[in-house]
Amino acid sequence: MAAFAAHGTVRSPLGFIFTTHGWIVIGHGIVLGGLFVAALAATLAALLLYRPGLLTEAGRPRVAFGLRAAGLTAVVAGWATVLLGTLVVDPYFHGGNDPPAHVLESYGGTVRWVTWAMPAKENLAWMSVILVSVAVAAVFVLGERLLTRSPVRTLVLAFLALAFAFAGLAALLGAGLAKVGPIV
Repeated sequence: MAAFAAHGTVRSPLGFIFTTHGWIVIGHGIVLGGLFVAALAATLAALLLYRPGLLTEAGRPRVAFGLRAAGLTAVVAGWATVLLGTLVVDPYFHGGNDPPAHVLESYGGTVRWVTWAMPAKENLAWMSVILVSVAVAAVFVLGERLLTRSPVRTLVLAFLALAFAFAGLAALLGAGLAKVGPIV
């Protein structure tokens, strides 16, 4: 059983202390970010399957539905992740009394995490979500025409692959920040 302490903190039976902000960071990075990356991978896989010669007439609607569902999930989870990060996690990281950014800046070896890693993570995450949104919009607008328009299909695949790479880098930087900074 978890015992509740003052100021929105929870102590686990193992002695770990989680603050309200810590739970928000976990929801932002692990839950929403994880859902975003998984849905993005599913969207990319479905689009790779969605090509002439690889699908039967009976299988085409199922793969098209999966492509749209995974894409829409990626867009919603991605925007939820970046908006929660921008509006809740980032102000906590940089503001308040004794913010994590201030603690990281006070140690000489961790200054780069504040000056380089956090802004890079934020920019990569935003670029990833924008690329996914454009790619999924193309999937919804073009539909079955993606089967016959090879250059557009290639561009949508490139956007999704680039978004996946950006999301992966943002996740690595976020994990690094969580490891060196007192966020959770």
